[in-house]
Amino acid sequence: EETSCAMAPVQARDGPRVVAYYAVIPKPAFRAMVTAHGGLPPVEQASLDLDSAMLGLAADRVQQGLLSDPVGTVFVDVDFAVFQVRAATQSYIETCRKLNPVLHQRLILVLTHLPAGISSSRLQECVQRLRPFCRSVAFAIDEPRLAPSDPVFDHAPILAIGADRVTGPGSAERLGKLLATVHGKHGRLLARNVPDASTA
Repeated sequence: EETSCAMAPVQARDGPRVVAYYAVIPKPAFRAMVTAHGGLPPVEQASLDLDSAMLGLAADRVQQGLLSDPVGTVFVDVDFAVFQVRAATQSYIETCRKLNPVLHQRLILVLTHLPAGISSSRLQECVQRLRPFCRSVAFAIDEPRLAPSDPVFDHAPILAIGADRVTGPGSAERLGKLLATVHGKHGRLLARNVPDASTA
């Protein structure tokens, strides 16, 4: 009840034009949430997952913006771990069901912390569960050379990667190969946490 999420602007490749927003909880507030969550009795911990809380906060912010300050498309992280435990999956899907249907076309849910070697069927299952509640499902990757080759990524994928993974020595080659892969599939790449304009 005390936490709100911020909307980090997502800029277009060709300049400072804002094309979307990424829902983030400021680090101090997130640390406070994690600490408070960890202090709950086990039964209450199981009934309140941070991914559902994040989605709810983002939805509230978009809902407010529908009237006064439209934010358009919003990216929201969802940890793959949610789909590893049945109770967590049910809780998250229930949170999705409670969303105002008007918001569905504004949300892009980003699957994070994908395990290495995840099966195609498991990934497809996660996407199919999320798809009715959002405009698209995106995927966070940790390394450019590990850009997923699974068939689920063959149709205009949206991939997110930390800017620190595609900058520094040899970055032009790493980024070039990654972009060639993504653009070859008519997809889009989002670099997160870009530190400054020159890096952008």
